[in-house]
Amino acid sequence: MSGSRSFVPVVHAATEDRPDEIDTIVAAEAVASALKRLGFATRIVALGSDLAELERLRSLHPLAVFNLVDAVNGDGRLAPSVSARLDALGLRYHGCGTSASLEYQGCFGAGKAVFLIDVDGQSYAVSGSRSGGSGSLEITGANGKWTCTFSSGSGSCSSTSGSSFQFTKG
Repeated sequence: MSGSRSFVPVVHAATEDRPDEIDTIVAAEAVASALKRLGFATRIVALGSDLAELERLRSLHPLAVFNLVDAVNGDGRLAPSVSARLDALGLRYHGCGTSASLEYQGCFGAGKAVFLIDVDGQSYAVSGSRSGGSGSLEITGANGKWTCTFSSGSGSCSSTSGSSFQFTKG
């Protein structure tokens, strides 16, 4: 991971076996691609129901964890267990804290999300929406904005500086 500013893993608990979760996998790929373009080392981590992968992340000393978990085993009521485990491990993460997740059962509400993350002293606003395997994601920081759209396992991202890239579910 040389040449990168810091390590920011993207975690989700979605599976390809559930059609209603494929958009989360595509969103994770879009976020990881955008993080790489911003100079961060990253990898996508698919969590199992035991959340053991979070224990392994701790030893890698991530700057922050990009948490896209809105359900575990298809059950949104289990999503707060991820932020609770991240808290217990002392890992920084974006998105809802444990108490907000428990109170509101997730940050996505009616298919929309807004997260504020701080990475290497720079703040980024991440917002998005999704429905039925399609959606959009916007990442805004001091160095510009990336807008990503995805549908049926593929999509594209473009920046305010004119850069762009395509991605597909790998």
